[in-house]
Amino acid sequence: MNILEALHDVNLLGAARDPETWATWDAILKGAFALQMSDAERQTFRQLTDRDPPAEQVRELWAVCGRRSGKTKTAADVVTFLAAFPD
Repeated sequence: MNILEALHDVNLLGAARDPETWATWDAILKGAFALQMSDAERQTFRQLTDRDPPAEQVRELWAVCGRRSGKTKTAADVVTFLAAFPD
């Protein structure tokens, strides 16, 4: 199971998460976890980071975001995923 599968599963982390609303975070997380991306996600990633998605999972993710951008929820989801699925 990868992070996006967990985030979209209503029985896991996706119960309070609308995929359309969180599409930008999905693109960033796919890049951070080196998951397969659609052309639109790759374009979103490049637009936000000014770089190509990494070829392997990153060790750190720094996000400079404004108020109410979902950083706290996303950070909590990532930490919960990493704790629940360490492999």
